[in-house]
Amino acid sequence: MKRILVIILLFFIFNVQVLAKSLRVIHISDVHLDMNIEDNPRFSRLYSYSQEILKKAVNQINNSENTDLILFSGDMINTPGKKKLDKFIEITNQLKFPWYWVFGNHDIAISGELTKKKYLSILNENNKHIKPKKSYYSFLPNDEIKVIVLDGVIDGKITANGRLPKKQLNWLKEELQEPNIKLFIISCHFPVLEPFKSKSHRILNQQDLLKVMTDSQKKILYLSGHYHATKLKMYKNVINVSTPALVEYPLSYRRLSIDIGEKIKIISKLIPLKIENLQELSKERSSSYLLNYGEEQDRNFTIILD
Repeated sequence: MKRILVIILLFFIFNVQVLAKSLRVIHISDVHLDMNIEDNPRFSRLYSYSQEILKKAVNQINNSENTDLILFSGDMINTPGKKKLDKFIEITNQLKFPWYWVFGNHDIAISGELTKKKYLSILNENNKHIKPKKSYYSFLPNDEIKVIVLDGVIDGKITANGRLPKKQLNWLKEELQEPNIKLFIISCHFPVLEPFKSKSHRILNQQDLLKVMTDSQKKILYLSGHYHATKLKMYKNVINVSTPALVEYPLSYRRLSIDIGEKIKIISKLIPLKIENLQELSKERSSSYLLNYGEEQDRNFTIILD
């Protein structure tokens, strides 16, 4: 009798574990990798150390707990140039875990060698994990979570503003219709809920994008960068998590642990690089380090969704 009870208990435990889906995500933003550049001593962005910083992040992630995927949410390089992109790929391909990319306004040239088409071609040649046909794409890390990457970069003029074309918004609307998905992770360089107001950095048709997401009534975790700020903002069914720039204080990335069972549990932890001398250097030069670092509830939080 005892043996039967043990078997039943083990069966129950096993099935609960099978039913509960988990995903471990690293979110990195605004690497701004550069080469052969001297930093302005009054500027907090450590461009001259950007390769060292990215290598440190790769080593730190490789030596940490298991990760399912890594999202770089734009501004992978500081100014458009193939040598910089090649160096970024060389370093990130040392990651033990699959990595995915999002275009940022610093990545793309209006004219010259790194148009969106050329940038996409180089990434597809060198990233074995994803080879999309367009600069916006989606994939399924498991059968209950969908990752959607958006491209808000305006490539017709020099601007830090973003815009989502109507064609892409219609595509997003269709992507959000998938009935069996319990959580949609959307990543775009530009936040849909700004960490602070900026006419020069916002999405110009932000309300159109927000309406597509709220009309869907789906649970959405939106991962962004661009503002170099650490911030959590929520509106209706949308959770916008802004992650700071890797290239300046607090020289950190974000680890998100997502568990899906009867409820959805999202745990966020901001992970500083173990490179204290550069953190202090950037902090000393910064007039906005408190905004970059955010409040405790912006850095580390737990959200439970019914």
